[in-house]
Amino acid sequence: MLTDRQFIEEFWDKCDNYKYNKNQNKFFNKHVYKNTDISLGIKTFVMILCTTLMTVGVVYAGVVTYNYFTKETTTDFSKNQGYDYVQDMTYQNGIYYKKVMNYEDYKQCLDRWNNLVEMTEDDFNNYFVVITAGENYSTIGLSVTNVSTDNNTLYIDLSKKNSDNEEENQTTITSTKIPIEENRDNIVINVIKEEPSNQEFEKIENLPKEYSKEQAIKDGCFVVENNIVISDDKNALDNFFKTTNEGKESFIRIVMYSDNGVFIRDVEYKNKKYLEADDATRAGKEEIYYNIANQLKKIDDSHSNSYIYYLENEMGGKTIICGVKK
Repeated sequence: MLTDRQFIEEFWDKCDNYKYNKNQNKFFNKHVYKNTDISLGIKTFVMILCTTLMTVGVVYAGVVTYNYFTKETTTDFSKNQGYDYVQDMTYQNGIYYKKVMNYEDYKQCLDRWNNLVEMTEDDFNNYFVVITAGENYSTIGLSVTNVSTDNNTLYIDLSKKNSDNEEENQTTITSTKIPIEENRDNIVINVIKEEPSNQEFEKIENLPKEYSKEQAIKDGCFVVENNIVISDDKNALDNFFKTTNEGKESFIRIVMYSDNGVFIRDVEYKNKKYLEADDATRAGKEEIYYNIANQLKKIDDSHSNSYIYYLENEMGGKTIICGVKK
């Protein structure tokens, strides 16, 4: 884990030499289950017996939703040293998944995850199991919210549980019991993203490619150019920091201009967590990234005469949302 000083120095290095490559999002993209800095946190996860869920089958637009049963759990890597999801799972959209079609494979999975959805040997005549694993903070605490098929594809939708029980929000594994007639060679795992939103602002994905400083200021954004605030309300970000740390829901759009491009961040605080949309498509990124955190922190860096604001998740991962000169 970086110290505040290391974190500050890394931030200013990015401001001076930013190329916005794939390493920029390392705090959220790194595999939390393999990270030694947070292994103690992983070990505190409790193997949770979650309520078994069942949905009723419906037909809509050629897609059929069927009954399914699901449970959530975690991986105990202290008992599975040397194991990595890439060894026997398929990767897709930030999620690893594994289809289990017989009881022998299921028993092997029980050695790794002891709270899988219950299956007997006879059950495999009528059902199969799909196991999913989240790879980082943004893909933990997921539960299965829908299972459906069309002629060619099995679709599994995952979304955040948002439970009042924090331990339930830390689960990394889902297992789902699905009728055998819904087995398809093609599987699509869809994580329903939690996105910040505010009716007073245009959706971040609809903003023009050439988004000028003048327009951003007119739209009511908190606008920073080369780390200097140029928008009308110089205290908007600090007020957002104070308001949300008091537990009040709020939203802010931050637009940063530099020699490396335009960076737009939406941050919303609701339901006791921060939702962030990070749009660097005007600086070389191909898509908008979405993050979730539970704290917004502020560093007074006297060395650089600046304030740095960053989000921190429950695992200690940090992502900078803005740095401004005093």
